[in-house]
Formats: sequence, structure tokens, C-alpha cells
Amino acid sequence: MGRDDGSVTVKQNKTTGKKPSGGNKPASGKKPASGKKTAGGGKAASGKKTTGGGKPASGKKITSGGKTASGKKTAGGRKPVAGKSTVNRKRPVPGKKPAGKKSAVRDAVSHSSAQGNRREEERARRRAERERKVRRQKIVMAVSSCIILLCVIGIAVVFLSPARVSLYLFQGDRAIAKEDYEKALSAYEKAVELKPSSVRAYCGLADSYRGRQMFTEAEQILAAGWEQTKDETVLRYYGTVILNQAVAQINAHECTLETVDMCVRVLEMGSVEEEALKLLGDCHERLFPETQEDACILLYDEDATQDTCSYTEYEGLLLRMIKVYKERPSEELKAVLKRYALIDRPDVRIGDSHRESYETLLTEIGAAINEPDMAQIQTGSEE
Repeated sequence: MGRDDGSVTVKQNKTTGKKPSGGNKPASGKKPASGKKTAGGGKAASGKKTTGGGKPASGKKITSGGKTASGKKTAGGRKPVAGKSTVNRKRPVPGKKPAGKKSAVRDAVSHSSAQGNRREEERARRRAERERKVRRQKIVMAVSSCIILLCVIGIAVVFLSPARVSLYLFQGDRAIAKEDYEKALSAYEKAVELKPSSVRAYCGLADSYRGRQMFTEAEQILAAGWEQTKDETVLRYYGTVILNQAVAQINAHECTLETVDMCVRVLEMGSVEEEALKLLGDCHERLFPETQEDACILLYDEDATQDTCSYTEYEGLLLRMIKVYKERPSEELKAVLKRYALIDRPDVRIGDSHRESYETLLTEIGAAINEPDMAQIQTGSEE
């Protein structure tokens, strides 16, 4: 019952016999009149718990994420608002994707595939670039190696060969000084092989052959050297070697028309002509000596039916001298020609079988040296 002063008294509910759930007594220290718990934690006037901590009016609890009036929990975990129903949201079924996200998934897969393709293309491009770079490096290395090899070969040919040639020439000269002609010959041959244009090597070979008394071989190697080098030094040495053989025959009193042939060969070469002309005069003295008592059979056949004398060879030598005179006329050669043509010796006779040829030869010599009266010279013959 209420009091006139407006205060409310609370009576203890005998039926429950329980204290308010809040554990606190009412402000007046008395039980509530209705015997029901207050909204703070006790029972409401109807005997039901309040919404703050107890059961709702329907007798169902509200969870912390509380259930709705239908007995289901709210979506946000919050208490439902009075008079409003909560929105029921379904949880996604495990293993299934929402229908609205299929296109997004396909786009993501396509994007991932495109990115993968781009990465593969980038890797392929980089790999191809590396391979091209490696190939370029290999080509550059190969070309560089070839250039280096050619340079080395060129250096060897240009610098090492002359050094070896000089070494062989030195060895040959030292062997010649020691009269070791066999060793000298070997050294000079190696020098010629390395340098076919070596004048010194050809001259050294000729010295080696001459030291071994191989005069024919000496002439041949000098002739080859002249053809190879066209050097005047080789040509002069060639003529000197030939004339030295002529001198050796003259000194040995073995002068023949072969000795004259050596001198004529030097004249034809155009080398050391002065020495050759002098030796031709010496040969004439040996072939037609003034002190010879018997008839000279050099141009005479005792048997007229046989050509056993040396007239044919003699005529050939004079014809060769005429040719040299026409090419390089000189007073010295003219005098030698007249001396060999006019054998004004009573003991020198020419056989009848050669008289006509001899007269023709005199006519040709007279025309060459501008003395046509040479053909009128009387030649002796054996009666």
C-alpha cells in the first residue's frame, strides 16, 4: 500500500522467499510490495525475469548475441530492438561458392593465367637474350683467336725466318773458312730453302761446290740463282766461276776450243767482259803457237773424206762472237774477231772440204766489222 508521503513499500514475497538477484536491498530497506523482483535483477511484477538479465516475456533467453523472438540468434550478436524483427542471414554452405562471386573468380583465374603467361614470355625473352649474348661472345672469341693466330704466323714468317736465314748463312761462312765444304753446303741449302732470293746463299753454294771441285754444279747453281734473283752480283760471280775454269785449263796447258767456249759464254752473258776478252787472247796463243813446227791439224782433216777436225766447232764459236759484237760492239772484241778469223800462219791449214764455209765466214765477219776485204784473204790448203 502506498503512503501519503508518496513512498512505496515492498513486501517480502513469501512464496519465493528469495532476495533480489542484484543482492542489494531496496532503497527503503523494505521488500517490494508485489513480492516480485525488480528490473535490476529480480523478477518483474509478473514473476518473470526482466530483459536486462533475465528471460524475456516469452520465457526464452536472449543470448549475448542474442536470439530473436523466433528463437534464433541475431546476426550481429546484438540485442534485438523492441518491436523490430531481425534479419536472418544464412551461413555459406561449406564447399560451395556464392553464386554472385563466380565471375570474380573467373576474372581472377584469367588474370593469374595472363600473369603466368607474361612471366613465361619474359623468362623466354631473357633466356633468348642470354643465348644471343653467349653466341656473340663465342663469335667474337673465335674471330679474335683467328686474328691472333694470323698475327703470330705473320710475325714468325717476317721475323723468325730472316733470323734463321742469317743463322744458316753464318754457319755456312764459318764452315767455308774451315774448309768444311760439306757442312757449308748443307747450311747454304737450308738458307736457300727459306729465302730463294738470297744472293749470299747462292754464292755460298757455288763456293762450296768449287771447294769440292764440282765446277759444273757451281755453274748450275749460279745459273739458277741468276734466274731467281736477276741480281748482277750473282751474274758477275757466275762469269767469274766460268773464267776460273778456263784459267785452270790454260795453266794446265790443256787449252782447247772448249776453253774458248767458256770465254764466249761469259761474253754472251754480258758479265766481266774485259776478263773474258783477255782470256780469249790467251787461248789463241795456246791454240795457234808461233813455235809449232808441224802443221796445225786443228782445222785440217788428214782424211778429206772424214770431218774429224774441229773446224765446225771453230766456225760456231766465231758466229757467236759476231752476234755479241752486233749487240755490243767494241774495239776489243773487233780485234779478237779478226785475230781468230785471219789465221795468218803458214803452218795452219784448212782442208778443202771446209774452204767454202771458211770463205763465207770471213765475208760475214768483214760485213760485221765493216772490213769487206777480209773475204779476199787467201787460205792455204794441203796439196
